[in-house]
Amino acid sequence: MPQFWSQAHHLDRNPRAGWLAWVNRDAGLDRMTNGVGGADDPWTLAPGDHALVMSKHRTNRLGFAILLTFFRERGRFPRDEAEVEAQRIAALSKQIDVPTPVDGEAFLTGRTAERLRGEIRIRFGFREATVADAEMLTTWLRDHVAGEIGGEIEPMIERLEAKCRELAIEPPTADRVERIARTALRAHEERFHAAVYERLSPTTRERLDALLRPNKAGDDNADHEDAAGSAPAVLLKLRGNRRSAQPRQHAGGLGRPADRNHPSDWRPCRTQG
Repeated sequence: MPQFWSQAHHLDRNPRAGWLAWVNRDAGLDRMTNGVGGADDPWTLAPGDHALVMSKHRTNRLGFAILLTFFRERGRFPRDEAEVEAQRIAALSKQIDVPTPVDGEAFLTGRTAERLRGEIRIRFGFREATVADAEMLTTWLRDHVAGEIGGEIEPMIERLEAKCRELAIEPPTADRVERIARTALRAHEERFHAAVYERLSPTTRERLDALLRPNKAGDDNADHEDAAGSAPAVLLKLRGNRRSAQPRQHAGGLGRPADRNHPSDWRPCRTQG
């Protein structure tokens, strides 16, 4: 099973760069969690942060302060203007003595924004996520999160972003984060279904396979039609489709896994539609 890649794995080709990155990471995480401007005071600029903001061009100061304080609080940058409260903008404007803007004028774009984002990442010891990180996060969600959250996507996204912050990784885009979460959930459910199937007796497997075969008798036999009609309900129940509301008696005669001491293996998993 793949294990997490340490920060050192990404930096071992340059020991000096690796050492400096670890120093920056520890100092950055400390700034994110302690003292003025911490989690309990997300809108206040610490003295060092204030000096850094004031070193920027006047037209970029407020935008930089917004990015800095948001990243310090969440470990990522705002994805749109709606994520930044008007109170935060007003509070920051007052601290750096600039007029409070209107209509999103404070938000930076283009190469200036990218350059300042890079500076903030370095300040907190973070780096952008890679393809390898996405694979690692998918595996972690599958193995440690998907089985705990009942098939809901939003809690998985929250746990993913928290893990990224723990590893000092800036999360991917919102769309990419959701794809990672859905992939991990699907992989968890497929593994669960495979484990249930492996525990079924050969006779039960044959009966399940028979339910998937087309009805060759046509519509002449109403009883047979009813039995065939129940097949999707049985299979969806086994596969954990939460939309299936058919009772367990549809599975009569299918048998259960040989080990009857684990009834939890038969509970349905919830999936996202």
